[in-house]
Order: sequence, then C-alpha cells, then structure tokens
Amino acid sequence: MNLKALRILLIEDDRLDAELIEEMLGRRLEQSFDIEQVQRLSDGLARLETDEFDLILADLALPDSIGLETLKRLHKNTDTPILVLTGDNETDLPTLAVRQGADDYLAKEDLTSDTLVRAIRFALERHAHRRTEKELTRAQEQFRIIRRIQERLLPNIDVSIPGYDIAGTIYPAEHVSGDYCDVFSMPNGCVGFVVADVSGHGLSSSHLMLEARAAVRALVHQSVPLNNILTCLNELLFDDCLATGHFLTLFIGQLDPQLRQLEYASGGHMVYLIHPSGRLERLGSTGPALGLLRDRPVGSRRLPPLETGTVLVLPTDGIVETLSCEKILFGIERLRQFVVQNRLLSARALVDKLYQAARDFAGQQKQQDDITCIVVKIL
Repeated sequence: MNLKALRILLIEDDRLDAELIEEMLGRRLEQSFDIEQVQRLSDGLARLETDEFDLILADLALPDSIGLETLKRLHKNTDTPILVLTGDNETDLPTLAVRQGADDYLAKEDLTSDTLVRAIRFALERHAHRRTEKELTRAQEQFRIIRRIQERLLPNIDVSIPGYDIAGTIYPAEHVSGDYCDVFSMPNGCVGFVVADVSGHGLSSSHLMLEARAAVRALVHQSVPLNNILTCLNELLFDDCLATGHFLTLFIGQLDPQLRQLEYASGGHMVYLIHPSGRLERLGSTGPALGLLRDRPVGSRRLPPLETGTVLVLPTDGIVETLSCEKILFGIERLRQFVVQNRLLSARALVDKLYQAARDFAGQQKQQDDITCIVVKIL
C-alpha cells in the first residue's frame, strides 16, 4: 500500500544523529518519509514560514536555542506537531516539554527505528486529538454564545394592540433553533410580523437565522417596500446559503391596524387565514424560497380587509409535518380543526396548545424539527 510520504522538518545540529535518523526512517517500507534537515532553530523557523510539514523533529539543544526556549519559539510560530529529542533522559526536561505542548519526546539513547516511528505516530495522533479537543471547545463556546443571543433576541411574543391579539414563540428541536419569528412596529405605522424556517436545524441553521433576523430588521428600518424586502434579503443571504448548503422559507406581513388590511410577501412559506365561517385560506408564496436562486424577485400581495373573528396562523412546517407513531401527518386540516374548536382562547393559549397538540400527536417520539408559530386574532 502506497502511503503519502510524511514531510518531516528535522532540526538537529549533530550531523551523525541526523544521518542516523534519516537512515532509520529510510529503512521503513510501510511508510515513506521526506526529511529536510536544518542545524539551527532560526533556519527551521524560516522554513516553516515558506513551507508546510507534517511533523517537526527537534533537538532541544541547538546552537541558537537551548531547552524549553526552543519549544516555546516553535509553538509561537507554528501549529505543526512537535516531537522533541533530548540527549538526557535523567532530567525532568522531557516531561516538562510535553506539559508545555510538545506532542511527544524521545531520548537519543533509546533511539531505534521502531521507537522513532512509534514516537512519530504517537505525536501525530496526540496532536490530532488536541486539535479535536480545541475545535470542540470552540464549537461549544459558539453554541453557548448563539444560544444566549437567541434567548435574548427571540423571546416569547405577546403584543397588545386595540382590536388585535398577537402571540408567538419558538420550540427548538435542539438547544438552538433554525426557526425565526418576530413582531415589530414599522415606520409606516403598520405592525410587521415574520416567520421563517431555515432548512435543517442546529448550529449552522442558527447562524443563518440570526443573519436573516438582522437583515430583515435593517431593511424594515430603512423603509424598504414590502414587495422588495425579500428580493433584497435573498441577495444578502445567497452566498452564505450557497456556502452552507442551507436555504430558508420566510413570510413577512404588514398589518394596517386601522384598515385591517394585510399585505404580505412569502418566499416559499405557507401561512393560513381561518375565516369566521371556519374556512381555511392558504396564503401561498409570492416567490421562491430564499438562498436557492440568485436574482429572483419576490413580490407581495395585498388582501381585502380582514373580518372580525378571523385568525391568522403563521406556523413553520414543524407543526403540520409532525408524524404520529403510525407515520400519519398532523396536516393542515387537523390544524384548521384545532383553531376552529379553540378560537375563543387567547392568541397565547392557541400557540401553546397548538404546540402541545402536535407533540401529543407524535406520542413518545422525540421532536424532530423546530416548531414555531405566530397567531394573530382579529377581535
């Protein structure tokens, strides 16, 4: 089996030791080694600036650096795995070197072809393990930051406007969510509300969700017309969607409280009007989901004035796509029936009980998708 040659930077001023190391590694048939030797630490640091190596094999006693100072200077300039060589196995220097970041050490008096190869493999494995631990720690910190941001930016929504009852919330499938809901005042005096669903869930979806929230808020603040907001948002998010493989569906509505008139734009996101008669009206897309196609406009639609008793339900697909143990969908009709039967409840109670109805429908199964919903009642 032909393995890629391991590139080793050997920093060793003793010519005989260097030749012995090269000879030992040259005899290994199962792995080839590409060894470049320098005699001074300064020369090694210069090579690390211009080239990449799989491993540094460094003597701790060099003409221009002695002991742990050698290791300190190497760590300052590279993240390459380091295997240190020492001519004295009786002192604490080797163990101190490992504590300060060396990936392994080898006493020259123990130098054989087998011990050298074994030390090289252990150093590479230990370095990979350390790197994984650092990446995990970094990811956990990012997770904590995003979770704190979400908890601060996406609280439960309870809005009191004369003639209306509005509530909404997010129930994440994991500790962070790729869903987004928001209610806000618009510069034109209307009430704005947004529901969005990033494909997938977890950390990367949450990143994109936070970007979407910030962009929507900025576009609304700049008084961008509703029929242009999603077109601009698609352009702003397209490159990030392409890089991460995500897309998002998003519905944004603006409600004129005086005229009871709703205008909305939807990029692939379905919401529902449930009329006083119990009839359900789907408010379909006015354009494609965001992040799939560049330069695709998303228009808007204006509805006739809303009747008293109308309920506007803005869910993500986590509700209607909930599956029972028998693999039956919760579905749109079940949602309609639930709202009709519970329409006298407050918007907050409707949101909470609709979520519970979906979870009860799923039985003992783990929640598979983020569940988000805004309810707007015309009183």
